Order: sequence, then C-alpha cells, then structure tokens
Amino acid sequence: MDNTEPSVGDQSAEGASNGGRLADGPVDDGPVDDLPADDGGGMSPVVREYVERLRREALARDAELRARGIDPYKGTPVDEEPRRRLGARALAALAVLVAAVSVGAYVVFFRGEPDYGMSHGYQVQSDGSLKRPPVTDKAPTQPAEMSKGDEAGAAAAARYYLNLGSYAWNTGDTGPLKSISDADCVYCRSEYTHIDEFYAHGYWAAKGYTDVIETQVIEQLPDEKYGPDAYAVQFRIDEHVAEGYTSNGFQQAEVYSTIVQLHVRWDGTAWHIMEGAAKDAKGNA
Repeated sequence: MDNTEPSVGDQSAEGASNGGRLADGPVDDGPVDDLPADDGGGMSPVVREYVERLRREALARDAELRARGIDPYKGTPVDEEPRRRLGARALAALAVLVAAVSVGAYVVFFRGEPDYGMSHGYQVQSDGSLKRPPVTDKAPTQPAEMSKGDEAGAAAAARYYLNLGSYAWNTGDTGPLKSISDADCVYCRSEYTHIDEFYAHGYWAAKGYTDVIETQVIEQLPDEKYGPDAYAVQFRIDEHVAEGYTSNGFQQAEVYSTIVQLHVRWDGTAWHIMEGAAKDAKGNA
C-alpha cells in the first residue's frame, strides 16, 4: 500500500482533505461568487460585503449604547470614574516628563553640556573629572622695595617669589615665576616644572596662598662665593596648599607650617632667585 501523503495540488480522492479545495478549481457545484477574490484573503466579494455590513451595524449599536451610558458587552451602566482617574494619572506623568525634558534641554542647549551634578562645590564632567572653575587670579605686582639692591629689596624679592609660586599653582601660568628665577636655580626649576607637568595632565588647583608669619633671617652672603649684593632671606610661613583636581581625584586644601630660605641676588637692575630650600617648621618655632 502506498503511504505517500497527497500534496496540495494532488487531484486524487484523498485531495478532499486539503480544505475541500484544490489548486485548479472547486470540488463542488457552488456559485462562482463564493470563490476567493483575486486579491486573496480567503473570502469572496459576496461574503466580504456581508461581513462588513455586520461589522458596521455592530459598531453603530455599540456607539449608541455607550452614548446612553451602557456597556455594550456587559449591559450595565458604564463607570467613567476609573477612566477619569487613569486620565489624571497619565496627565500628571506627562507633566513630569515634559518638565524633565525641558530641564534637560535647558542644560544641554543653554549651558552647552549635560548636568552630571556637583562634587566639593565643583561641576562633575562626563568623564567623572571636576571642571576647572574660572580663573580670577591676577599676577602679583612687584613691590616698590624691589627697585633697590638692599636688605629691604632682598626681603621684598623673596616675598614676591612666594606670591608668584601661589599664583602659578592657581593658574598654571609659570611665566612670571620663571622670569625671576636664575637659570641655575635648581629649587626654582623643580617648582615651575612640577606645575607645568601638573597642568599638562589636565589637573588644576585653586585658592592656594602663602602667609609670611615671621622674617627670621636677612643677611648678606659672601661676595667670593655668591658675588656682590647677594642675600639669604629666611621666613617662617603658613603654606596654604591649593585645593583642586589631581591624579587622586579631589584634593582638599591643607596648611603646612614651613621654614623656607631663599638666596636672592641684585644684578644692578633687578632681583633674581639663586637657590632655595624648605623644611617642616615643627620644632623650629
């Protein structure tokens, strides 16, 4: 016995199992209008028109019942209160969404960047770093005492150097610090090189300054070793180390009590820092 299943186009007697329809025509004597329409869908034009009429009548009946306050599926009065509550909730949610979008749009279009919040009083950027605040520090002005090559001029030059150091840390501008530093000053070069590298890595500092607590020494250095008009100036200072963004994240401001000694020299027209050294002031008060 052949157990082969009949195909869709099989015209054998078993083909009647394929929905009563074969590929090349009807299996009964039904009217032509009951055949599928040319546009497919498995429904003849006559049947389609009948179904559409029923659908229109049903929709009209539903609309009439709803207009009378009756649920067309339950036959009971329609409770509009849940729908009102749902509408109110949707309206409130929409208002919140619009407000959020409006704030976001303001931040992006008017401030030029998204708002990632604040940390330690500074704006957080997209990469997690802290945005550098506007620089408001002005370069220190040379004191009038620096116009003379005496002890007062030496002390003024040493103070001026300390102020230039704070200015350089707060701004990244090491130009004035380099200008007063002698070309052979290792202490000076170490400081301004450190500052240049710090800012080159994208870090920044702010609010640093130095308070001179005491002038401990002003003495002229030996001419045979340092040349004429060279002085040693020693201060006891409170060094207010700047706060800012470093390789370790935010750096809190700190205060160190320090003894600093600077060798300064008058060249006949200007003062220069020849060398320097610093140490912790603990035990030296």
